[in-house]
Amino acid sequence: MSLKLEGVIPAMVTLFDDNLRVDEEAMRNHVDYLIEGGVHGLLAIGSLGEFVHLKLEERKKIAEIVVDQTNGRVPVIIGVGSTYTSDSVELARHAKDIGADALLLQAPYYFKYDEDTLYEHYREVAEKSDLPLIIYNYPAAVGLDLSPELIARLAGIENIVGLKDTTTNIGHIQRVIYLAKKVKQDFAVFSGSDDLLLPNLIIGGQGAVTGVGNFWPELPVNIYKAYKRNDLEEARKFHNILIDLREFLFTLYKPLIPAFKAALYLMGRNATPHVRMPMQPLTKVKQEKLKEKLKELGIIK
Repeated sequence: MSLKLEGVIPAMVTLFDDNLRVDEEAMRNHVDYLIEGGVHGLLAIGSLGEFVHLKLEERKKIAEIVVDQTNGRVPVIIGVGSTYTSDSVELARHAKDIGADALLLQAPYYFKYDEDTLYEHYREVAEKSDLPLIIYNYPAAVGLDLSPELIARLAGIENIVGLKDTTTNIGHIQRVIYLAKKVKQDFAVFSGSDDLLLPNLIIGGQGAVTGVGNFWPELPVNIYKAYKRNDLEEARKFHNILIDLREFLFTLYKPLIPAFKAALYLMGRNATPHVRMPMQPLTKVKQEKLKEKLKELGIIK
């Protein structure tokens, strides 16, 4: 596997039109906006992409739009998570056919499977897709926390190349780095939480799959750039801004998808704030609070 993944990779929101259909023009504009913001890759159809609210054919359409619009400028990762292994295989094969660079796969949710079952799920998708595959650990949503030992075992599969660890447990990330990199030296470990971007880099990880980067890609990119040039003081400055912003966003809505979409809308991007039910958009009161925060940060006037 020659693909090298590192840096800041936004987990793209899926943008809808006023009829809650996938908005192709808005998605294409969003791809360009993120790449112009200096990101090092794109993730489409992950958790922030509302994959649980999308039909299989819609997921394929979004993947096609993002891969086509990116046109090789940065690596594109396609989320193929499902409760049904065969659906993940179908989506993975489609991603390969359209020219995606890698896959993201979380554990199947609802049933609490043992680690041997989870291993077979990942092995099946990896072997039948032949694209580099990133493990996605998101215990708060899935209800399963993949152990560092299981992740290291999975790293032994040739095309399983990394981990997105969406957890607040830096110790979990640290043990994955210790164990998995002994199996595969170039195994890439990404934080799935923006606020762990800098700590993850410091302990040997490769970067973050970011949510805030959807509307302010320059912020995590600046953290990454400062760290890479060994300017920790500058990196901490941007890191503290990011922590403050995340804490504020969590007062608006959980999960953060409606806040990210509202931010894009308030910034005048080609984006509506629409989400699919049961998720709800921000209320007008919360939109006003967000608007004031964006003004305070200098993102809008």
